This record gives sequence, structure tokens and C-alpha cells, in this order.
Amino acid sequence: MEAAYLRAVTLQGVNEILVARIWERQLVLRDALATDTGMALQVVYPGRRSHEGGPDFRHAIIAAADASLWRGDVEIHVRASDWRNHGHHRDPRYNGTVLHAVLHGDLPGGAFLESGSLLPTLAMEDCLSAPLESLCRETPPAAAEPWPCRRAAVGSRGLEKLDAAGEARFLARAAGFEADLSCQAPVQVLYEGIMAALGYAHNKDPFRELARRLPLSVLEGMAAERERERQPEALQARMSPRTLLAEVKARERQLKVFYALLLGAAGLLPSQRRPPLPASFADAGFVFGLEEAWQDMKLADEGLPWRWGGVRPENLPPRRLAGMAHLLARHRSEGLLEAVLRCVFSGPPLEALCALERALVTPAEGFWVNHYDFGLPAPRDVGALIGRERAREIVVNVALPFLYAYAEATGNPGLADRALEIFRLCPPLGENEITREMGHLLFGGRKIRPSARRQQGMIHIYRKWCLERCCEECPLGG
Repeated sequence: MEAAYLRAVTLQGVNEILVARIWERQLVLRDALATDTGMALQVVYPGRRSHEGGPDFRHAIIAAADASLWRGDVEIHVRASDWRNHGHHRDPRYNGTVLHAVLHGDLPGGAFLESGSLLPTLAMEDCLSAPLESLCRETPPAAAEPWPCRRAAVGSRGLEKLDAAGEARFLARAAGFEADLSCQAPVQVLYEGIMAALGYAHNKDPFRELARRLPLSVLEGMAAERERERQPEALQARMSPRTLLAEVKARERQLKVFYALLLGAAGLLPSQRRPPLPASFADAGFVFGLEEAWQDMKLADEGLPWRWGGVRPENLPPRRLAGMAHLLARHRSEGLLEAVLRCVFSGPPLEALCALERALVTPAEGFWVNHYDFGLPAPRDVGALIGRERAREIVVNVALPFLYAYAEATGNPGLADRALEIFRLCPPLGENEITREMGHLLFGGRKIRPSARRQQGMIHIYRKWCLERCCEECPLGG
């Protein structure tokens, strides 16, 4: 009874930040780790800290006594019972968790995932490398540095290796596109790549799947069919002196078709939600027009596993699909592929880069100027549907490697050289968790000249060597 009381008093001064630090630095007796069912464990890699919602550590590698290797996420808590207290057993984002690392195990029966699987729990309070009281006051440094490349004096030779890794990632992406080009039309491959990029990390797969269910040829074919149905009206409009107004109306009709097709096939129209979303009086006309257009098209909507949690409001799937609708409508007459090819040869490499970005940036119009989603107005104007930062991400990760692959597939070395030349000149993209961690790991607080190529190199090294803990094979750590 006294031991339980003392434990409770001690735990009052502990928070998850401390437990996460203990796990990250592995301040435990490594040969004494075992799950709540008695299975011995060895931590190969504790994972990368995540700040995007969901599990606390990503891509961990745990070796179990039965010779199995667990790869996945790790969730941290002070008490094992916090798993249920925080509602993780109802959250599908945690279904990739392979270990529940806690300080105190107090959950009889164990933690269950939303999928129904039992999650192994590791209670660390009896195998800490120092008394908990001292860890509460200050966390000692890790006994052994797990990363041989940490704050290494990279120098010019190291930066060259980082640039080479960035080009290796670029060529790997191009190889993926080249494989797709062997069985799909080039413009469809480009369209799928842009759609996946608009889904960001959380919704990349649903966006790509939607692009496959609703190919660009179908989208444009149905838009053309709607135009043919209005040919008498269009002819009368061309004969009218108010031609400009007629063109505006035609563009609005195109947009409505693209909106209705993309949002309807995605299952994201207000009537398709569960429960259905109400429309305000001011927006009723816009919403009714989309619903009516979708019903006329008579296509299937099977639904997709959209993720909403952890997504910034301006990046919600309906807004990004609206951005794609505008992008397709803008390049409808010229063609999406032709527009990208024109930009690449529009001038010197830096001018071509700017032209590519401009071709992808999509300002918000109408309903989307002040809405995040149907039934979700924004308190202010929320900016572009596809902003400059996202446009540059698409240029680096989609357009340029696609063009390199297209050049290889069509025997156009000049296009391949131009795509790689532009890539080498791209300024840095927005940072993510991997580039921040790798920058701190490799350079500490020292400044280096940033570029998209070096950022891509960090991601390439992290995914190919860090995740597998192959330090002896890594070009920077070996």
C-alpha cells in the first residue's frame, strides 16, 4: 500500500514530455525491456518525433524475442490507462501503432486499436537507467550517441553527397513516372501526380485513387459533351456583341462540370455527407447547381477514406479539389501537358521555373474565397486554392521528374537536361518534420545554403538509410 502511494506521488510530477524524452534517448536498461505479456524487446530505432497529430513517434523499429521485427508507430503516455482516456481506441489514425510505451502500466487487459487488435504495452518504470526522481529534475544525456553522423562537419564534400542524394531521389521519382508512362497516357500520369500532391501527406492516396476512378479523359469528355448540348446557345452567343460575357458564362459552366464531377465522385457534395451538410441561404444556389449537375451525370460514388483530423482547414479535400477544377478549366483549351511543356521552354531555367509555378497557382474565386468547405465558412478570405508554396512542391515533386521521365520515354534528351537543370536551381520548399530533424541531425545550428535539391537529399537519406539504421552504408554516416 505504501509503495503504491509513493508511486502515485512520484507520478504526479511526470508529464508526457519527460516520458517521450526517456523513450527518444532510450534512458532505460535495454536488456530489461519486456511487454505486458512478458515478451522481451530490443529497440532498434525509437522512431522520429511527430507533431502532426496521431502517434508520438513514427517509423520505429522494434526487435521482439520471437525474431519478428515490428515497424510502425509508438505512442507515449505516463499511464497505460491514458490510451483509453484519450480516446485512441476509437481513432483509426493509431492503427499503425506497434507499441504503447508508458511509464506506469495500469490497464488490465491491455490497449486495443480501433481495428480491434491488441497493442503490446511496454511499462518503463522498473527499467529506467536512473531513478525517476532524478529524471524529473534533469534528464541526463544519452549514454551512447545512436547517430554517427550527428553534427558531423559535413563540409563541401558532404554537401556534394547531399546534393547527389537529392538527385537520386529525383531520378527515383522519374523512374516511377516512367513505369506509369508504359501503360498510361502521359497527361493521365501528370494528372494523377498533381492530384496526389494536392492531397498532401494525409490524403495523398484518396486523391490518387480518385484520379484513377475519374480519369482526365472522362472529365474532359463529359465537359465537352455538356458544351455540345449547348451548341445552339453558344452559336447565338458568338454572334452577339456581348462575346466577353458569353466566354465568362462558358467558363463558369466548365467549372461547374469539373466541380460536380470531382466532388461528386469523391463523395464530398453536401448531400453525400453523413449526415448531409446544410447550405446557407446565400450559398444555396451554388450548392444546388452542383448537386443538380452531378445527378445529371449518373456516375457512381463509392466513397473514399478521406482523413479530416490533423488537416489544416485551408487544405481540406473539397478546397483542393476545387483548385484542381480551376486548374483544369484554365488549361482546357491548350491542354495540361502542353501547358507544362510550354512553360519549361519559356526562357532561361529560372524564368521557366517561375512560369511553371504561375501555371499551377490557382486563386480562389466565388464560393471558395471565404469557405473552407461546404457548411464551413471562413472568418476571412483564405487565399489561393493552390498557393505558391504548394505550386512549387508540385513543380519539384511532380512536374520536373515527370518531364524527365517523359523525355526518356520519348527520346528527348534536351527536355531531360532542362528538367534536371531547373530542379538544381529550385529554391527550398517549406520545411517538414523530416527536413527539420535531418537538418538538426546533420548540421546542428550551423547554416548551410538551402535548396530544394538538398532538402530532397535529406529525405532520400532518411528514408533509405536512417529508417533501416544502415549507418555504415549511408554516404554521410559511413
